[in-house]
Amino acid sequence: MNYLHKTGAKALVIRDDSILVQKKYRKKKKYYTLPGGTVEDGENLLDTLKRECLEEIDTEVQASDLAFVFEHESRSRDGSMKKKIDLVFRATVPADYKPRNGPHPDPHQKDVVWLPLAKLSKSTFKPIALGEALETLEKDKHQVFWPQVIAWTD
Repeated sequence: MNYLHKTGAKALVIRDDSILVQKKYRKKKKYYTLPGGTVEDGENLLDTLKRECLEEIDTEVQASDLAFVFEHESRSRDGSMKKKIDLVFRATVPADYKPRNGPHPDPHQKDVVWLPLAKLSKSTFKPIALGEALETLEKDKHQVFWPQVIAWTD
């Protein structure tokens, strides 16, 4: 089977026991994602992270270190398979940042919010593997470690 392989960068921003997320709706179902996206030709991971955050959440981010990596698969509308590896970086936003959509939000993106860490396990994340990895934040909000590759199919 042919796969389209992609690499992405996402921002893990935690402040005051909350995580900065994009709130999205698809087919009237609410779910959350982290800001970030796919590396474009000629970009490095940190450039991707900064560009995507400006587009989606209307602010600059400062990345510090790599929090975790996860892999996921999905099927395109045309039936082809996509495989993506996302690198999630711990990051910060300016102290006065108020959550808001950027000038080019993701499809289905309705809002940007601070989601309390205590609500992570009751919230739906996409990809599903991201939600599973983020649940570790409830146990130790300062140390996120996911020691294995996580795969899922949409």
